[in-house]
Amino acid sequence: MERNVGTLDRNVRIVLGVLAALVGVLALAGYLAASALVAALAIAIGAVLFVTGTSRRCLIYDAFGIDTGEKRR
Repeated sequence: MERNVGTLDRNVRIVLGVLAALVGVLALAGYLAASALVAALAIAIGAVLFVTGTSRRCLIYDAFGIDTGEKRR
């Protein structure tokens, strides 16, 4: 499994993923004014960002031929 997510991209995905999931959890707990659907979507998006960041693999990047990873020699 070849990586296609670079270091900066990885770090941004992990941070945004955690923040999105946290917002979703807070919304479900009633601390933020948002519907359950919006909260669930935030959690799902956060999970996808976190997993693609930690695995350094993005299927959407594969589909479009994008590679933000460092060039290997």
